[in-house]
Amino acid sequence: MFDFNRKVDRKGTCSTKWDRYEDRYGLDDVIALWVADMDFETVPEVRDALEKRAQHLTYGYTDPDHKLYAEIIDFERRHHHIEIEEDDIVLNTGVVYAVYELVKMLVKEDEKVILMPPIYPPLFNTPLHLNREVVYSKLIDHDETYEIDFEDLEKKIKDDPKIKMFILCNPHNPTGVCYSKEEIDKIAKICEDNDLWLLSDEIHGDLVMPGHEKYSALRASYNNNKIITLNAPTKTFNLAGMKISYALSKNKEFMKEFRAEAKASGLSSINIFGFEALKAAYHYGDEWLKECIEYIYENLKWLKDYIDTNLTKAKYRIPEATYLAWVDLKEYHLPDDFVDRLMYEGHVQFNPGSGFSKEYKDYIRVNVATDRATLKEGMDRLCAWLKENNYL
Repeated sequence: MFDFNRKVDRKGTCSTKWDRYEDRYGLDDVIALWVADMDFETVPEVRDALEKRAQHLTYGYTDPDHKLYAEIIDFERRHHHIEIEEDDIVLNTGVVYAVYELVKMLVKEDEKVILMPPIYPPLFNTPLHLNREVVYSKLIDHDETYEIDFEDLEKKIKDDPKIKMFILCNPHNPTGVCYSKEEIDKIAKICEDNDLWLLSDEIHGDLVMPGHEKYSALRASYNNNKIITLNAPTKTFNLAGMKISYALSKNKEFMKEFRAEAKASGLSSINIFGFEALKAAYHYGDEWLKECIEYIYENLKWLKDYIDTNLTKAKYRIPEATYLAWVDLKEYHLPDDFVDRLMYEGHVQFNPGSGFSKEYKDYIRVNVATDRATLKEGMDRLCAWLKENNYL
């Protein structure tokens, strides 16, 4: 049994999530429920592996060994039913950095990518930074879930031959939707029919809630030679600071080219502790992951009860995957800067929905991967601020 309900003090550890407030904003007591990392201690064997490697007092240049690739191959087979080989894998220091390199390689400056908002901001900001135009096909918000508007998606792709890549987020961030086999096959068929690369960010793919399944794009029935997925142990086992992730594709010719590019650019230059963390997490972490998902699911359900009781005009559905809650507050008619004001005045921080698409300025994304007391304190501060400002 692992104690995910124990409060872990992360201040003073160079934490992006917790150590920014005093230096940047002159605040020292903000509850951080925003950026997508967890406040849980990772798999104990990861700590053991890092300590063991640290005791060897040489830290020279390193290369991945076959054991690292074997752990990735075995983990993907056990958890996602994917059969891959070593040369189907390209290591990289992070999913966003891999998106940057892949868009640069596969989409010319006068070409475009398409994606489905609301969506994780770097997936559209990265192509824009590279001067690639982004086309949007908005997800349809039904009462029970978000659905793909296939009619709109296919029309936009067919009508614009400049679109060369579809960037998918599966499971979807921020809505938490896991796309079905039928949906993945339909996406892949549209890409195949229109000669598009399908780039699928699957970093949240291990954090699937009970009763749901993540179906990887690599299992699609179509377009197999132009599908790349991006995966990592970092979200799954709270290892983002280790800077290790990987791309998967069955297109061996392209992966050879990508491997050379990643090496030349430094994208695949993982530090030795990243190697050791991945191997230990993938080899020993299954029970930890099972219990972690159970705790996250309880937090998501707790949040649903809290919102239904205290924020009766808000809309929130328990996500199918991720530890991220997508909460609609539009019925409270809040000012555009309410998330900033919540931080300064209410001393709690969430991700603003406007970051995922400007149309979602009335939403917040809540990170529930923390101990229950911290989650409750953060939500209590939200409600207190709303009351103090006559919104509740």
